Amino acid sequence: MLRDYLYLDTEAVAGYLSALEDGSRTAVERRTARQRGVSGGINVGPAEARGEGTNSVDETESLADTDDARFSRLLRLAHADPEGLAWEHVLQPDSVLPEIGVGAMIEAECDVYIPDMLKVATPGSSFLQTVEDFRGVASLAGAFGADTSEIPSADQIDSVQSMVGAMKLVPMIVGEFDEAEYKLFGQLDPVNIKVDDIDGPANIVGKVKRRVGPNAFAPLLVSPATSGLGRKQRRKMERQRPTEKDQDNFVEGPAIEIKVIAIYR
Repeated sequence: MLRDYLYLDTEAVAGYLSALEDGSRTAVERRTARQRGVSGGINVGPAEARGEGTNSVDETESLADTDDARFSRLLRLAHADPEGLAWEHVLQPDSVLPEIGVGAMIEAECDVYIPDMLKVATPGSSFLQTVEDFRGVASLAGAFGADTSEIPSADQIDSVQSMVGAMKLVPMIVGEFDEAEYKLFGQLDPVNIKVDDIDGPANIVGKVKRRVGPNAFAPLLVSPATSGLGRKQRRKMERQRPTEKDQDNFVEGPAIEIKVIAIYR
């Protein structure tokens, strides 16, 4: 299968694979043998003796071990021994996910998306780039004497950027299944995001971190400040139903939080 990666945690893939292969590779050698025909002859006086045959030629090539090659091997090893590796290919979410344990690996196909608020407020987002572009537009419009009253001022642009920087929100992904109650969600490392937007049907692979029960609500707006909350405070927050205005910023259980390893099509 040729994959287009939306997200790939290359460090996690290399770590899991190293544990399964008793070390990490930097290259792979591939050896092939091919037959080559040979012929020859000897002149003895007026007569000539000829002969034909074949010999074997070995050819060796060294291939760099790529991120895609490592992930492909990880999948092959997991599919060869799913029980031994606690690897669950989720085809019936409402039957499988209630029984899945913390630490198990999940492979599933679902609709994935980054919540709108996080698309806007996450550092490095396209929204912030658009805000920054207004700075150039205002400068150009002012140079030509155009009306800039409807364009955000430099101070306003700085304020928005400072506010987002102070929030330090973490990108989150949500995965929803057709005709199933359960959802998946997890944090994303911006370094591993491969595309401008993650949205739509995709395959997702991750490691189970925790379960969120029915009638509980896991916040999607996560920052270093909220991560530092104690267990009791987090549990209390999860039991409180958010207001209708804030519902999109929470995942309602039942749901599974995962460490996201890969999202691909």
